[in-house]
Amino acid sequence: MTDAPVQVLVGDPEETDRLLPEVRDRDLVPLYEALTLARLIDTHGERLQQAGELGFWVPSGVAAAASVGAAAALDEADWFFPSLRDVAAFVVRGGSVEKVVAQMLGSADDLVKGRQVANHGSLPDGRFVSVSASLAAQVQHAIGTSMAMRLRGASTVGLAITGSGSVEQAAFTSALETAARHGAPAIVVVRGPESGAARRAEAIGLAATIVDGGDVLAVYRATGVARERALADHMTTVIEARIEGDRDADPRTLLRPYLEYRGAWDPGREEAVVDRLESRIVAAIAAARSVGPPPLDSIFDD
Repeated sequence: MTDAPVQVLVGDPEETDRLLPEVRDRDLVPLYEALTLARLIDTHGERLQQAGELGFWVPSGVAAAASVGAAAALDEADWFFPSLRDVAAFVVRGGSVEKVVAQMLGSADDLVKGRQVANHGSLPDGRFVSVSASLAAQVQHAIGTSMAMRLRGASTVGLAITGSGSVEQAAFTSALETAARHGAPAIVVVRGPESGAARRAEAIGLAATIVDGGDVLAVYRATGVARERALADHMTTVIEARIEGDRDADPRTLLRPYLEYRGAWDPGREEAVVDRLESRIVAAIAAARSVGPPPLDSIFDD
């Protein structure tokens, strides 16, 4: 394994085609739209927090690239264990803009009935599990779920995505050791500055790779390879998705030129998509305010 992060959006579109020969325009455009939505949601989340309507908001920023790439490479039956910056993955896994906003504001339409702070959405139909407040806990959850799926004979994997701060937690190491001991068909994505996650995984006997965490297609490709390995060899792969420099950078700037090269995107379409998503977000915020919080007696539900 080389320490140089693997890139797919390398600036040469022909090289990108070679690295991902099977990717289609209809696969790429939803990735770009999900990144766009994450950007717009970040803007509204920050405004709502500044206005006092949200007490908690963590923007996705460039981390949305790893979120979208990892989620898009999974099968519908796979399990996704997110962290705080995965609003775009929530949408990729089937969540609507309206459900994102309802969860942000804890309205009566919120799937978790206002019982979680913003950035902690859950989507049962998309097997998108609510964020754990404890660092690296979702890595243990993904490994355990993957082991359960293997015992059931299901061709599914569990994927956990977490920040580089999780690597120093005991939960992270114990989860990887469990995965190595029991052959869990899982994927762990660690995004952020260089963390040594890939080296730790290799030392334990797991597969590992290092990719550019701001390159959505690099994460997409690495996750696809890791999923095949998980099912074929009952092997967990750790993907170290390195993010260097500005964490608020827009990951669309890497993907947009490639889409334009393929003729799948242009400024007119960009404007139309932004207007459509912005209108839905604004309408969803108005609806969440109108419907208000869940009724008090709902605390006894479930």
